[in-house]
Amino acid sequence: MRQKTEIATILIILSLTCTAIANKSHHHSQYAGQEKRIIKSLSPDDIAELEQGKGWGLAKQQN
Repeated sequence: MRQKTEIATILIILSLTCTAIANKSHHHSQYAGQEKRIIKSLSPDDIAELEQGKGWGLAKQQN
């Protein structure tokens, strides 16, 4: 019976330690949410072409 109590105690300590470590390492980026911002330097035509997957033709042609 004592062995089961020791194992249960160890598991509780491990779970609390893992939770504490996970909460400590969780951070928020200062850039969070900026993917929703409008890109002011792109014209409406540029945005439409990019959304259609056309791009700007800057990539090299495949041989």
